[in-house]
Amino acid sequence: MNFEKTNKIEKEIANLPVKELEERIENANNDIDKRFWLTLKNRRLQYRQRKIINQKEFIR
Repeated sequence: MNFEKTNKIEKEIANLPVKELEERIENANNDIDKRFWLTLKNRRLQYRQRKIINQKEFIR
């Protein structure tokens, strides 16, 4: 399988500015939009955490 497009989306999510996501959450027009932006913010955090945990310097 070719995951080129979804890998690109993952990379974009990981690089989204937190401030922008927080503003989107705060200014969401409805609960569905709010949950969408919150999900992206949480996913971004997961990518960042995984990156740090996978570093050799990370103490387990």
